Amino acid sequence: MKIQNLMMWVALLLLGAIAPVMAERTAGENIDDATLSTRTKAALIDSDQVTARHINVEVHTGIILLGGFVESQAEHAAAMAAARKVAPGADVRDAMIVLTGSRSLGESVDDAAIQSKLKAKIVSIEGLAAAHRINTEVKQGKVLLSGFVGHDSQKAQAESIAKAIEGVHTVYNRLVVVR
Repeated sequence: MKIQNLMMWVALLLLGAIAPVMAERTAGENIDDATLSTRTKAALIDSDQVTARHINVEVHTGIILLGGFVESQAEHAAAMAAARKVAPGADVRDAMIVLTGSRSLGESVDDAAIQSKLKAKIVSIEGLAAAHRINTEVKQGKVLLSGFVGHDSQKAQAESIAKAIEGVHTVYNRLVVVR
């Protein structure tokens, strides 16, 4: 019984957090974006040249944003081509970074700690819904911010937060401001 009540409260809190974002758009727009996102993810999975788990796909008002660390320029190009093929003429934006090399176990642990701190602090950005639309990736002490935010101030604040975390060497801020 307690677990059911807890689950209900968590669901209500999440609904409250995303409701302002969803309310700004019609159901049809949300469905169109969800369909486009699903089709793009499927195209990445189907590509032999792309490691789909490396790439985040976000869609907002028909804008497709690909973000993540990829292993090669060939993988980068293949991902962009796959996304453009899904929706010819669509606005496909690139938030991917080519970063080669593997991580040691220690580096992986450090990156996980940075990721955890970053996610916790991103929630402090005004407009909680904005935090759920910011993807963060950390590899070799390099941080990639991608996704959609509503204001330039949110984009700048996310970057400042990332730069202030100990162990971060570089921040790639590829957040897209949408109104």
